[in-house]
Order: sequence, then structure tokens, then C-alpha cells
Amino acid sequence: MFEGKTKPVFIYTRAMNLHSGILDGNHKFFFNHVTGKNYYFDLKNDSMEENNLADTLDADKLEKLIKFINYKNFEINRAVKTYR
Repeated sequence: MFEGKTKPVFIYTRAMNLHSGILDGNHKFFFNHVTGKNYYFDLKNDSMEENNLADTLDADKLEKLIKFINYKNFEINRAVKTYR
């Protein structure tokens, strides 16, 4: 993720629990804001998202991903307040 080969896409849902994350090429990372749990999937090798690889991320990569998500959430919240 964030290796410059693809452009990361921010994903956000208010389904069951509030989730937001990043889809970047064949990789998907998202954070459950209710439980605090991280999820990371290699979609090329695990298209059904059965093997959560979040524990394999090093601390620097995890921090970078969460900062990106927090920034995107901030942008959305700011835009919503502007249009109200």
C-alpha cells in the first residue's frame, strides 16, 4: 500500500459498525471505529477476505494507514458541516 503503483481509494461505511479504510490495488485496510480492530487483506490471494493480515503490518505502516484514514474522515466531516 502507498507504493505509488496505484492511487489509494478511501472507503467508508456506516453499516453495522462504522468502518473506514483504504483500497489500494489488491490491498484493503480498514478500521472498525466501534471495536478498534484493524483489518488488512491481500485481495489477490484472499478475495473472500478470510485471512486478516493486520497483525503482520509493522508499526510505521499501521500508523501511516491510520493517519490517512483519520485525515479522510476529517475531510468528510468538514464537508458535511459546510453543506448543512
